[in-house]
Amino acid sequence: EERLRAAGARRPLLERYRWWLDDEVALLAAREGLDERGPVFVVDGYCPTDDRLDRLRSCCTAQALVLVHAEPQPDEPVPIALRNGPIVRTFEPLVAAFKLPTYGELDPTPLLAPFMGLFFGLCLGDLGYGAVLTVIAGGLLLRGRLPPPARALLRWALVLGVAATGVGALLGNLFGLRLHALLGVEPSALLFSLVEDPGRLLVVSLALGVLQLHLGMALRLWRDLAGRRIQAALGSLAWLGVIPTLGLAAAGVLPWWPLGLVGAGLLLFAAPGPSLPRRLGGGAWALYDVSGLLANVFSYARIFGLGLSSGIIAMVVNTIAAVLATGPVGTVAAILVLVVGHAFNFAMAVVGAVVHPARLQLLEFFNTFFSGGGRAYDPLRRTCQGE
Repeated sequence: EERLRAAGARRPLLERYRWWLDDEVALLAAREGLDERGPVFVVDGYCPTDDRLDRLRSCCTAQALVLVHAEPQPDEPVPIALRNGPIVRTFEPLVAAFKLPTYGELDPTPLLAPFMGLFFGLCLGDLGYGAVLTVIAGGLLLRGRLPPPARALLRWALVLGVAATGVGALLGNLFGLRLHALLGVEPSALLFSLVEDPGRLLVVSLALGVLQLHLGMALRLWRDLAGRRIQAALGSLAWLGVIPTLGLAAAGVLPWWPLGLVGAGLLLFAAPGPSLPRRLGGGAWALYDVSGLLANVFSYARIFGLGLSSGIIAMVVNTIAAVLATGPVGTVAAILVLVVGHAFNFAMAVVGAVVHPARLQLLEFFNTFFSGGGRAYDPLRRTCQGE
């Protein structure tokens, strides 16, 4: 124990030594790219266009160095530094784990954040579970010093917990209990009930899927128009018309012939290029891929499935506990069932509410407009401060 205590006392020194070694390795790696000729050397790199460029210019002036500032070329692989607000920033690791945007491409993080929070809340589906997650994440953040990855994860959990608390209040669930019964209000005061009216959650889930996918396709159309890619823009416009035209025709609001125009647009412009036969071949595949678009819409039904399952399991746990709560022994058993059952359901619901909405964002949503492939901006900087 004394040796462990003595080793623990040297931990700060060892951490500082490790940081110093990391700085030396980074400096040696940077010097490999120097163009050095005697007393003259050239360093090239990237700097964000904010106050850091002014500070770099002041530093070079103070050190008698010459700074040449030039805008990057269109085909230059410029690194990416995302810039978002404090809440949206918590979702940046999710985007980075998939693909960073390229230089000049739209950052999808502000679009992902509200949908991810809403979908997480619908999947968790309980005010109590959202409040528990908020308290756990907030408490751990307030405890003190944590590694940066852990703090980033807890901030994300805190944002998701707050979102789940708000959505759970609208759904009217509190640890499997009906909130309107506890408050003595009419069920109509709630958004909808997972138990009394589960079909409405299914409709809302599919409607959110249609909304998000069409937002992505509209962004792709905007990108094609901004790049003056007329054929690609016409193809994107045709994709935008598939579900509205099909739905209105099936409902009898529109005749079926506008759907033929949409199909012709896909056939001619879904695979843009100078060769008409290749365009028709790619367009034929796009017509087949309409079924894939419909499958993507129905993928959003997993929101309904997760929200319904977590709510029903919570109710079953409460029912079992109520049956057992007879006498002292039964009361203890009921409390044990409540604690263990809700803890298990909470853990499983949180995992599912993260994994499945994240899949919807990164696969279904991002595939409609996002290319990605950028590299992160990683400036040369000191980790070890002081001596």
